Amino acid sequence: MSKIRDVIAMSAWVLLLGSASTGEAAGYAELLAKAETSVGHAKKAGKTLAGPEAPKEPYTPKAADQQRGLVVFLPPLVEPFTGRAPAAGEVRDAAEVQAAQGESESFLLAVHALKGQRGLTWSAPGRLPPGVRVEFLPVVMAPMAQRRGDGYRLVGMWLADGGAVDVEAGHSRAWLVRVHVAENVKPGDYAIQAKLEGGPDRPGLARATIRLRVLPFRLADAWERGYVFGAFCAGADFSQAQYAEMKAHGIEAILWFWGHYGLDVLNEEGKLRMDFAALDRSVSRFQKAGLRGPIVLALGNDSSGHFEREICKVFNLPMQPRVDRRGKTVQVAVLDNPKIEELMVEALRQLFDHAKAQKWPEVVILPYDEPTERLMDEHRRMARLFRQHFPKVRLYGVTMNRLQWAEMVSDTDILVSNGDFARIRALATERKKSAWFYGSVTTAQGYAGCRWGYGLRTYAYGPDGMWFWCYNFYVGDPWNDFDGSTPDSSWVICWPPLAAGAASVETLAYEGLREAVDDVRYAISLENMLTRIHGAQAAKVGADYAAWRKGLQGARSRPSEIGRYRGQLIQWILTLQDQGRK
Repeated sequence: MSKIRDVIAMSAWVLLLGSASTGEAAGYAELLAKAETSVGHAKKAGKTLAGPEAPKEPYTPKAADQQRGLVVFLPPLVEPFTGRAPAAGEVRDAAEVQAAQGESESFLLAVHALKGQRGLTWSAPGRLPPGVRVEFLPVVMAPMAQRRGDGYRLVGMWLADGGAVDVEAGHSRAWLVRVHVAENVKPGDYAIQAKLEGGPDRPGLARATIRLRVLPFRLADAWERGYVFGAFCAGADFSQAQYAEMKAHGIEAILWFWGHYGLDVLNEEGKLRMDFAALDRSVSRFQKAGLRGPIVLALGNDSSGHFEREICKVFNLPMQPRVDRRGKTVQVAVLDNPKIEELMVEALRQLFDHAKAQKWPEVVILPYDEPTERLMDEHRRMARLFRQHFPKVRLYGVTMNRLQWAEMVSDTDILVSNGDFARIRALATERKKSAWFYGSVTTAQGYAGCRWGYGLRTYAYGPDGMWFWCYNFYVGDPWNDFDGSTPDSSWVICWPPLAAGAASVETLAYEGLREAVDDVRYAISLENMLTRIHGAQAAKVGADYAAWRKGLQGARSRPSEIGRYRGQLIQWILTLQDQGRK
């Protein structure tokens, strides 16, 4: 650690990151070192640092602030944290938090150093209400590449599991505070005291009050309602801790692409046998972590039938000649060879029999990802094969953002779109299909962008689920945002574990995704109540909610509005509860 401190002392840019103190949790020190190295990558790539903007109405420190050498403030979680000084309205007596029974709610708590501070930690040392737990996760500043230009920003990105934080004079550091409320916590108002310490020699630097309101209801389970939250993943060899972390963020389903999930085709004396060993390990961890599925297995992409190619390779069967179709080289099996189809059916039969015997979650099949541009003949062959041999297995059809393409793949069971939501949802309803939506939900979009994009923005159209790209598709070195054609931060929601068997490194964006799930759960809770409670007031709430939800369609939400959306849903739920008691 002394070497790290020497580097910090010599390098002015590291002062912007903050520094690690002795005795901190390993995760914080490692993440800080990763951030320092990444800044070096930025400098080597010729990138220039864009400094944090000063608040329009800066806070003027009072005598008491000057005496203790710091200011405690509450920056908005919906805005990127840049380490700036506090604004006047952000220095408040208490943080206001409200959560349903069984919910977790979060906010940012920050320290601005008027004098250099060492070894800062937050805790809630007093007696907490039974069933309430509070986490203080240091936010690690890291460089994020800008997609345009030669600049980069230092922003609050990664969340450490704990540890002491140094803050240089004139800079600010933040902690994500998560308040966990168990399902049996009595509704009502509670005051929780948070304490800031600077090591054993400075035990009481500052205090902050968390005013918690526990709401008198529990949130609906979106999965039981039939609404699926899923993630597109690169690879399948995740630890159980990573799956448990997904579960804690509301993710229940996963899509694995061919080659990432260990489905091996074997030729044993002319007979096909599938080896499920690697896939069994992944599914076992998935289930032990409590995820309920479905599991989507992709057999091919928009130019290659990976599944059929593997069968043809192992059994020395003919492929179609490689040809260019609309800008990509297509690699697929011939369409008129009954032996290939026979082997595909046998391989799939083994898969579904194995899944049933092992009691896997539902397995959904994606024959080809985005087939509409160049693989429609192959798509139709696969759809026919499933209808003939596996009629109960649901097929996943990627429509992207065009109604015409949705109609082309409407022989599948689930229309999966990333645009033209209203019309494709209507087509799915007309054809008695499910409708899943998906979109880019990444660290570069920040907490607010991820919360809006994964939550109410798409739920407003009434889909049956929401998926996102991408959990972990790293362009190059995950810890170097400057070595690929696009930054990793523009692709992923979290970073690789720092140790074998550990969870992924969380981000503020990942926290936004978690809150997006809860936003939808609030909406579903309201809808469930509207089916049970009747009367004039309920009718008015129902009409207001329908109009409000319609108004969200196509809206461009400002970060400051996201919290108000949740507040409106809570107000309607409480109104219905009052009517239900009468």
